[in-house]
Amino acid sequence: MKLPPGNVADFEVFKGLLHVALICFMQYVCNVKFDIADIQATPAAISTAKATKVSKTPKAAKPAKIEKATDVKSTVKYKRRGRLCAKAVEGCRRKEHGIFYVDKRWVYVYKAGTKKCVPQHPERKTRIRAVWGKVTRLHGNSGAVRARFRRNLPGHAMGHRAHIMLYPSRL
Repeated sequence: MKLPPGNVADFEVFKGLLHVALICFMQYVCNVKFDIADIQATPAAISTAKATKVSKTPKAAKPAKIEKATDVKSTVKYKRRGRLCAKAVEGCRRKEHGIFYVDKRWVYVYKAGTKKCVPQHPERKTRIRAVWGKVTRLHGNSGAVRARFRRNLPGHAMGHRAHIMLYPSRL
């Protein structure tokens, strides 16, 4: 395509504007950032220039929630012998960690098949039952503890969770 000699300057201006518009489009749509030197360069230099992806600014970290902890979940991997049981406590990896839980109350909550009266409220009936116990001592050197329950734990408690209440406190 041949242009008249008077329009060559206009064509160069149009080519430069088109070039800037293309760079703005790339930055907006493709999230690609070019340097100022690339914008002022010729189109041939732009095609060979490396585009760097814009990294998103990291979000501010949320402040930690302060909750009143009344219980700690423990994984019920245990050996049963009557009313005694040995369990691993979540987050305990050493003997020093397990000492904290000695003399704390431990409850295993489960759902039974039949409804029974709630203690001290004979008008209400529920299927939820609880077996209460007490952490008596450590079991080994890896933070596991032993507990003695008021009644034997049911067999289906194996592999389920129990709750160690953080009372009575010795602090």
